Amino acid sequence: MYRKLYFILASLYIGLPSCLNIRADEIKIPQQAQIALADGSVAQATFVAIPQQQLMMIVQLQDGHAAIFYLSKNVNPINPVNPVDPEPVPQRLTIAIVENPADVTPQQARVIQSRTFTEEAKRKHNFLGIVTPDAKDAKTNEVPAQLAPFLSEAKLHDLPWIIFTNAAGTIVWQGAPPATAAELIATLHKFGGK
Repeated sequence: MYRKLYFILASLYIGLPSCLNIRADEIKIPQQAQIALADGSVAQATFVAIPQQQLMMIVQLQDGHAAIFYLSKNVNPINPVNPVDPEPVPQRLTIAIVENPADVTPQQARVIQSRTFTEEAKRKHNFLGIVTPDAKDAKTNEVPAQLAPFLSEAKLHDLPWIIFTNAAGTIVWQGAPPATAAELIATLHKFGGK
């Protein structure tokens, strides 16, 4: 425990680099190299291949200690055992597009008002439509309960903003309009099925 703490403090003190810009095809395993440290000194580094397309870089410090860094390629840091996110399960979605009509560019309007997208969204999903961030029910002058979570989320982003939720009300996708209606339909199919 104390040795580990000493190592961490020593690493911070001498300013070891936290990452290197090295292309994987430039490293022949095992390979040694000298690297410059933040304090201007030079240390010996050895690269060793380890499982899951990772490299371990061992830096030999002048005081006899070693620093170990794990370098990875295409590995999800949250779930290193499963580096690829699973494909979404197609499901019935609730969809809302929140916009300020005066701020929508012609390109964005073509995408979010695309008849092919709106028909596809209505065919299988609960499409709430294109609404303004201050949308209210004409009878009650209140924000409709079904729209409230969409409007709250959209206020955190630049408009227009598109949100897809599942049956539990969890956001499964959200984002600005893509460049084309075809891309938006492909996103709909990815999360909601065909």
